[in-house]
Amino acid sequence: DNHISRLLKTRFSIPLSQETMDVNIPELEFHLSLSKLLEGKNQVDVVNILNPMLSFNHSTNLHFNRPKHSHATASSLPNFSLQKLQIANVQFANLPSGLATEVKPLSLNSSLVFSNIVSEDDKLRVSKIHFLASNIHLKTPKVDVSSMNLKSSVDIQLKDFQLKRQDLKLQWDFELEQALLDQIQIHSTPESKKTSVVNLYKLKLENLLVNHRMKSIADVVNANNRTVLSNTGFDVIQSKSTIQLKGLGLNLAQKTMSIDSFQLKPRQEPDEFMKTQKYQTMYDRIDVAKILISGVNMSELVDNGNFKTNKIELNNLYYLGYKDKRLELKRGVYKPLPTEIFKNIKSHLLIDSLIIRNSTIVYREFVPKTNAVGEIQFNKVRGLVTNIRSANYGPTDSLKFNLAANVMNAANLKVSYAQSYVDSLSAFNLKVIIGRMDMKKLNPMLRTFASAEIVSGHLDTLRLSAIGRKYVAYG
Repeated sequence: DNHISRLLKTRFSIPLSQETMDVNIPELEFHLSLSKLLEGKNQVDVVNILNPMLSFNHSTNLHFNRPKHSHATASSLPNFSLQKLQIANVQFANLPSGLATEVKPLSLNSSLVFSNIVSEDDKLRVSKIHFLASNIHLKTPKVDVSSMNLKSSVDIQLKDFQLKRQDLKLQWDFELEQALLDQIQIHSTPESKKTSVVNLYKLKLENLLVNHRMKSIADVVNANNRTVLSNTGFDVIQSKSTIQLKGLGLNLAQKTMSIDSFQLKPRQEPDEFMKTQKYQTMYDRIDVAKILISGVNMSELVDNGNFKTNKIELNNLYYLGYKDKRLELKRGVYKPLPTEIFKNIKSHLLIDSLIIRNSTIVYREFVPKTNAVGEIQFNKVRGLVTNIRSANYGPTDSLKFNLAANVMNAANLKVSYAQSYVDSLSAFNLKVIIGRMDMKKLNPMLRTFASAEIVSGHLDTLRLSAIGRKYVAYG
């Protein structure tokens, strides 16, 4: 009683739809309570399954006896209880027919533990399920999923799993208590249309309810208000650009998202980037230290790809733009105004307000006349942009922003801008105010851009007001 028993080289087959699943278990250990068995209780304490091999027979000549009449009833689940079922290192010789053409067999070191399994009154309940895997390699026609290093792992914990049969259909539900992914790489294959690599450094997801009634990701989002995504970081490396994101957080109850840092830049450094260009092209780099998003409509985002939110806060944004004027200027290029850029976005975009705090904007340019790189810098940039949208604009809707900054550590600058979404000529109103300034502080910029220098001068106030359209402006 309660001693370890072993079965060696156990093999059995399970009939599936148009195929069978063959299970080969080199070694199976179990602790059986004989006293409880004699009492009529089907109770096993622990079962350990070591290195099972699963294979699928895809033969189309298989025939299984299935109910032919609608009034047929399925057999009931047996009554039993099992304190713990442990399965170590499941291996696949091949995959089911539905996946065989899409996925190559999975390679991983894994542990799967089921705790407190009870089958009673045609219901199966499992209090906890814990899946832990490392050394991962999964290949599909479009992507390879693999471990980045020896620390790579997938750790998934479920609780309160329930399975029952209702009207010959299986019904199930469970709660994803926690999912942790560390150091996983997703690499596109040559067969895919886009070349990219996603390095997932960390992902943590908690408190997600899932059941058989959910048919889409939107159903999952709508049914959960306790779900939290935290401490998530990844980068996306594409053929021409790199996106890096750290500290992504999502709270469905509060409808908030946060990002600790964000970076978007070309894969090449500025000088190397310019060597690949035929015409004058802007090199753009964006870094943001902290992003806070509130009032996110997650249902719209996952169901339709539409991004709607009340407020976005950008803290310590840094933008670098660089252009090499030695390259040829491409003629006849139409540069759209801001509202046109937003209107060309295919997905619906609606941001009520965008707040910018303590940011920096730097523009650099290689000037052939002086054979040097000139720079214009705006520090302490702060302000508000309102009514950013790509669709559903009314007759009075306009894009507006009010920004303030310090120019070249020489003067304070204020800019206001308003542009109608519905005007066919994209009319806008621009106002600029520059405060008091010692003009000599502009010399570092003027020497490079204009090969000139101010000996003395003082500015009290500069005001600019302009009204413009696509092809003309006056003011």
